Amino acid sequence: MSRTVLSLWKGRIPVRPTMLNIIEAVAERHDLTVEEIRGPDRSPYVSRPRQEAMWRMIKAGKSLTQIGRFLGGRGHTTILKGARAHEGRMSAAPVEAIGEVG
Repeated sequence: MSRTVLSLWKGRIPVRPTMLNIIEAVAERHDLTVEEIRGPDRSPYVSRPRQEAMWRMIKAGKSLTQIGRFLGGRGHTTILKGARAHEGRMSAAPVEAIGEVG
């Protein structure tokens, strides 16, 4: 596992991760492919990891438009809503349940 993947796994974002680094780490963590996360599937099994990737990309300083394009042409409002949904789940869940243990 790469250093970037390990740091993302532990909830720490490296100084300059790329969107591809982030999506690869999230995909690996959730046993999905990059194509599944970037694709149209709306099932919670895929959409929740996609929302996590959105949130991590925003935290890495990527714009909503950049993220939307990278994730299959989604709109900026979709990205913002997804990231907020992930953030809401994080604040409602115990740290161990979301894997953010440092």
